[in-house]
Amino acid sequence: MKRIMLRKPFDIDIENAAGPVPDREQVLVRTRATSIAAGTEMALYLGTNHDLVLRRWKPQWEYPMYTGYEAVGEVVKLGPDVYEPNVGDRVLLYWHQAEYSVADTSRVLRLPAYLAAEDALLAVLGTTALRGVRRAGALWSYRTVTGNADRLLRRGEGRRHAIDGPDYGREWHGQRVD
Repeated sequence: MKRIMLRKPFDIDIENAAGPVPDREQVLVRTRATSIAAGTEMALYLGTNHDLVLRRWKPQWEYPMYTGYEAVGEVVKLGPDVYEPNVGDRVLLYWHQAEYSVADTSRVLRLPAYLAAEDALLAVLGTTALRGVRRAGALWSYRTVTGNADRLLRRGEGRRHAIDGPDYGREWHGQRVD
């Protein structure tokens, strides 16, 4: 399996590694799309990431490191005690930029067929924006729309939901999100 390794600023490589094996309540996912965030991966590549500089999240943010934190892929194998998602399901997960990843089933979201992979990846950036809004003490409601969320929903061919995940029954633009 191939994965991206950032050895130090300006030194990135694709390395070969043993493929991961799913454990209890985990799935093996083959990556089909991932993204590079200008605020995280690019800053790590340049050596200017503020969290790296502050050493706030040791040892995760020390060189060498595996980059990335979001991917869309296909479930290719289930670990013991996994009943969903199913093999073949397309999912969004939080993990490194690698050909294959193992993730807890509680940390993957099954994606509807109409949602493009590049749009689904924006959902992770949306959660980052939401955390910032909450940390700033601002009021949040589903009537507050970010450009990314609006794009996801418009892309949904008139449907009222973006991701088949745990947040059912919410309200967005005064309409129920199912």
